[in-house]
Amino acid sequence: MAFDAWDGYYVFFGGCSLSVCPNSETWVLQGGFWTNRTASLPLAPPARTGGSLTYDPDLPGLLLFGGCGRICPLNDTWEFSGGTWTNISADCVVPVACPPARWGAVLTYANSPWNNSAVLFGGCLTSGCATDTNGTWEFNLSAGGWWAHALRTGAAPSARHSSSMAFDPRGNFSFLFGGCNATTGGCSLNDTWEFANYTWTNLSRSYPALSLASPPARGSAAMIASGNDASLRLFGGRNTSTNVPANDSWQLACISVCYWTRISTNPTPEGRWWAAAPDWVPFGVDPVMFGGRAGPSLAQLTNTTWVYGPPLSVQSMIQPVVGEVTLPSTFSGVAGLGSGSYWYIWNLDPLTPGSATLTVRGGQAGTFPFTLVGADLITEMSGSVTIPYTWAPYVQATASSLPPSGDVGIPLQFVGNPAPGTGASPFFATWNFGDGSATVNGPTPTHAFTTVGTYHVAVNESDADGAWNVAHLTVAIHRLPSVSANASLPATDVGLPVSFMSAPIDGTAPFVYHWAFGDGTISGLQNASHVFTTAATFNVTVTVTDVAGAPSTAMVPVQVHAAPSANPTYSPTHPTAGASTNFLARAAGGTGQLRYSWIFGDGGASLFANPSHIFARPGNFTVELWVNDSVGGSVATLTSVLVTEGSSSNGGSGSHPAAVPSWVYLIAAIAAIAGIGGVVALVRRRRPPSSRGAPTAAEGTATTEDDPSSFD
Repeated sequence: MAFDAWDGYYVFFGGCSLSVCPNSETWVLQGGFWTNRTASLPLAPPARTGGSLTYDPDLPGLLLFGGCGRICPLNDTWEFSGGTWTNISADCVVPVACPPARWGAVLTYANSPWNNSAVLFGGCLTSGCATDTNGTWEFNLSAGGWWAHALRTGAAPSARHSSSMAFDPRGNFSFLFGGCNATTGGCSLNDTWEFANYTWTNLSRSYPALSLASPPARGSAAMIASGNDASLRLFGGRNTSTNVPANDSWQLACISVCYWTRISTNPTPEGRWWAAAPDWVPFGVDPVMFGGRAGPSLAQLTNTTWVYGPPLSVQSMIQPVVGEVTLPSTFSGVAGLGSGSYWYIWNLDPLTPGSATLTVRGGQAGTFPFTLVGADLITEMSGSVTIPYTWAPYVQATASSLPPSGDVGIPLQFVGNPAPGTGASPFFATWNFGDGSATVNGPTPTHAFTTVGTYHVAVNESDADGAWNVAHLTVAIHRLPSVSANASLPATDVGLPVSFMSAPIDGTAPFVYHWAFGDGTISGLQNASHVFTTAATFNVTVTVTDVAGAPSTAMVPVQVHAAPSANPTYSPTHPTAGASTNFLARAAGGTGQLRYSWIFGDGGASLFANPSHIFARPGNFTVELWVNDSVGGSVATLTSVLVTEGSSSNGGSGSHPAAVPSWVYLIAAIAAIAGIGGVVALVRRRRPPSSRGAPTAAEGTATTEDDPSSFD
């Protein structure tokens, strides 16, 4: 694995997987995500494990050499640049060939005023690693490719494979540590070497303190030089004498002197060897380690990815604090530490890294967790922050009027508010009354319409977030109310009920009614009934008030008379049989024309006010008088009349006209009370024979006009 500084991502090639060994897949690590690029590549190196990979800025791209493939070992050379593999095995300096085939070699970049090339060292020359080498080769693009290098001074490290080597870009030095030796058959080396200016230097001899504090002997350890400081990190590896994977971490620093320091990490990766790690990363990029083997079998492979560096911190800011459905809310992320060049991943689309600012609209009301994961340019996904964010319902306007409809010129009270639980306060309402008048602001304005009609009123309700909604209502405006009123009787008697009726005209229902009868009594019914207790003329009024509060009054005069009364008398005071007796009703009060009914107690009757009657026989008779008026008023009196035996000169009982049966007059009286005037004709009798005796002048005999018995 190596870091491609030109394209800004880690590249992992080959190796062994649980199912395939060796492998030919190409993976890219960027923004915390591994992506398999194998299927999209038109060309790729053959499958291999134990190959050597580094970044060469002169290409610019990655340089791959050798490894152990299906034919082991290999000595092909490949370049990975711009996401594409290219076979550059032919770029060897003639007549010098490419380096001999090998696997388990170390390859790193060396940059100094004297050399600017990739350096290849050591490795196994056979598939079983019976032979290894300590040859040093350089790849220099400006010089044509591979060429063997003759060291200026000193000696190279001993032959070895599975060493750890890294390039420190700040000091322009390459460092090598430990490894395994084919001759001794173990990974028992722990010496530290420096390569610079075409020269190998044994730092373990140069700095005695370093040799005393060096990491224990091991091979296949991960060694990374970070551009963030002047030090190298070493992790893991194995010593074949114990065959136990190490999980200790060490740091090599060379300032005025070089020294190893064991460092503590939390958390610490599990022990492994053959882990993939870049030989160097530029400033601002955290070192990464991937995979490795925790034991001798492929079943003990791991695919965990570890980053060495300060953890990424992520903070989030959201505006507004509470969002509103359908309105945009802005989520802003601020990342720090890590490898820099941050990417941001929101839980709305966790597979697609995005920018630090996300603008989103809520789809429904409620509280939802928004998680921001910060990813640096290469690896980190730590430092996530989750904020429960609340989407409030979008503002919903409501509108109403009190009352719902009204009258011309009478102000209505309008009320406009957001529906409960919607929108964000404060709210602002603007009214359009639909009658051409100016708009009015405020939640509860009043307005009076000047003409009759139906108006469509609208209120625009906006909230603190800038959201708005419109509510509509229809208002019917009527003419001011008027009322008509009448009574069942324009005149009546004391004690008789009178019905009063009212009918509102125009105005806005419902109506309120108020009757005042002029005698101190009132009623709230639309149609009322009333009994007057005194005789007088009363101006009865009804006031109708509609729902808009507009009143209208009408008046009905009613003449109230005293109830009918009667004080009947008769003459002579001592009537005799066969002679005429004159009766006088002496009636008063009542309303309209009075009607009379006399029942004389001897079977005779009369409908005249002052009739004459001849009793045919002596006796004590109870005379009944009924007086009825036109509105149903009635009074009845009883008078006792003592009739004595009269002289023959006055005519005997046989000489008097036959009497009309009293039951006939009783029926006529009842009919008169009920107002059936036509019954009177039924009781008229033909005049009796001329032998009937005529009454004397002294008895006050009634004329034929006064006596119904004289009518034909």
